[in-house]
Amino acid sequence: MQKLLNEISNEEIVALYFGNGDKFFCGKILAVNEDFVVLRSYTPYGVYDGYIVKRINELRRIEQNSKYLKSLSDMVKCKHTDSELEIIVSGNCLMSMLCHSVSSGQIVSIELEECDELIIGYVTKIEDNIISIKQYNEYGEYDGVSFIYLEDIISLYIDSENERKVEAIKKDN
Repeated sequence: MQKLLNEISNEEIVALYFGNGDKFFCGKILAVNEDFVVLRSYTPYGVYDGYIVKRINELRRIEQNSKYLKSLSDMVKCKHTDSELEIIVSGNCLMSMLCHSVSSGQIVSIELEECDELIIGYVTKIEDNIISIKQYNEYGEYDGVSFIYLEDIISLYIDSENERKVEAIKKDN
């Protein structure tokens, strides 16, 4: 799949299906390495919805040029705003995006292998393949600190509606 992902234009909107194939994300592929793909994501209404970093081995299907994607592409062109976050990814996709979140002070959501719950918060430290996260719950309340092994991360979300919501209602303790 990595080879196919590398051949797709970063201006083309695609659908990437993960897991058992029922969960998909639409957007433009920003970067690919041997382990992860970075997708600039859009809602079904063509609104920018942040960046998603997903493990390639979770990818089940790539869809291109469907009627749905052509319609979505037209909506994206109509809804484009300057408030969309621009990120440059280099080298290791996951590490690059995590470092960006630390330097920009952005809230992230992290999905771990075999875990149904997202960890939401600020990445405060990356050391020895362990990241520290100052956690917040969905109501914007501080909720402790987590330490996570990098290799357990299957998804990272930055600047999506979910993270922007938590940022907007955040209450520091």
